[in-house]
Amino acid sequence: LEARARAILKDAGFTAETVPMIPISAREGDNLAAQSEKMPWYRGDTVMAALERLTPVRPPEHPTVFLIQDIHHTDKDHIISGYLESGAIRAGDKLIVIPHNTSHAVMKIMHGLSEIPRAKGGESMGLVLQNDPPIAPLEANLLTGLARGDILADNAGAATLRSAKEIQLTVFALKSLSGELTAECGGREIAVKTIKPVPALHEFATAALALESPLVISSLAHSLLNKIVLK
Repeated sequence: LEARARAILKDAGFTAETVPMIPISAREGDNLAAQSEKMPWYRGDTVMAALERLTPVRPPEHPTVFLIQDIHHTDKDHIISGYLESGAIRAGDKLIVIPHNTSHAVMKIMHGLSEIPRAKGGESMGLVLQNDPPIAPLEANLLTGLARGDILADNAGAATLRSAKEIQLTVFALKSLSGELTAECGGREIAVKTIKPVPALHEFATAALALESPLVISSLAHSLLNKIVLK
């Protein structure tokens, strides 16, 4: 059995000689956390001991992409609230504003009323950005051009984004769309100039959109920026 298992591991690309082979009984608990007296012929590692010997593998770094949902003004700060789609943000990080290509450092990360040193993808939060030169706290426009639907990203995140005025997408109810339309994506709404069907081989309709102004889309397959609502 061991020889067959090592052959399979080798075919799958593993260094089979380094993989421990541990005889166990999950139902009886043999060799899981303690040596089994029922298997005196085996005195190698238990499953728990083998797991403790493993060196943790650091997961790959994901690009930082933060979707701006709103801007709140307080007596002290202007808080940029939104959703961190991927990556991580730490106080002091420098982020690029898409599509304006300006950059700002993160002064604070707010989770509710608490300030936190770091945030990770999948969380909603508020950011306070540094301004150079400083801007009065109660000034109406803290950051020129910064608004709902804009995106903050690190260099890797910015590389996954692009602006497009013409896009092709799958539409589930193309026949029901008529009159003036807007495309909503990532909190930004843009008027649709034209929409026309494109021949497709699947059951859903494919449509080509021409927009009045550019929409930011992502090269990452599961990004929220690739989910567009027509209304």
